[in-house]
Amino acid sequence: VDDFGNPTRTDVFPLISGGQWAPRSGGSGSGDVFVNQRWNFNANGAYQMGWDMELAANLFGKQGTPYPYFRNAALGRQGTVRVLLNENLDSIRFDTLWNFDLRWSKNFKFGSRASMQFIADLFNVMNANTEITRERNAGSTNFGVLGSNLSPRILRFGLRANF
Repeated sequence: VDDFGNPTRTDVFPLISGGQWAPRSGGSGSGDVFVNQRWNFNANGAYQMGWDMELAANLFGKQGTPYPYFRNAALGRQGTVRVLLNENLDSIRFDTLWNFDLRWSKNFKFGSRASMQFIADLFNVMNANTEITRERNAGSTNFGVLGSNLSPRILRFGLRANF
């Protein structure tokens, strides 16, 4: 039962004793994301090569976030609420997200103080297209439409000057 004494299960209050708790994101601009996974990790490392070159890598992985369906319902004093349609808040999840990034850089020195670094970054090396959000409102005409996914593979070049 929620704060108003209402036994209706919603996507914020699934009302399952011992069930999964997954708060929704707020104000991040990334959409309707449930911030919850049972595991995640981030591993990174760098290697100083010869000829003033560096190589670095970053591997990130996390279990997919919940994708609970809901339907809007008018519930008197509470106004309109999102009634949970899934058996459990996390009974449907997005796929596991994996992301692998690489960086290569070359350092150049000019005199005793000045230097320059040429940098090449390759983001999302495997070009994963993992879904992050989809429309969850089962009463919406765009129910299930993709809202966001992992950015595609991107190659970025940079130059850093120190003096």
